[in-house]
Amino acid sequence: MCTANQSSDNIHEVKNMKKVILFLFVALWVPFTAVQDLDYGEGGFIANFDIDSAHTTDGTNYKISATGKPILLPRP
Repeated sequence: MCTANQSSDNIHEVKNMKKVILFLFVALWVPFTAVQDLDYGEGGFIANFDIDSAHTTDGTNYKISATGKPILLPRP
């Protein structure tokens, strides 16, 4: 049999668990709602970069250094 104090502790644990679940739901849901409004455009931009250097340390993966800036395309 539960005492009144144990019952009260269980109610607080349930309320805290509901708050944690709600927080996790909102925290995981918000990024997906924000991404829906991004407009990437049809062309986006034209990459106009000059490759300054490229090197590898393991013979498979390369690191590239480039300079320049993108040319933004007007929206249709």
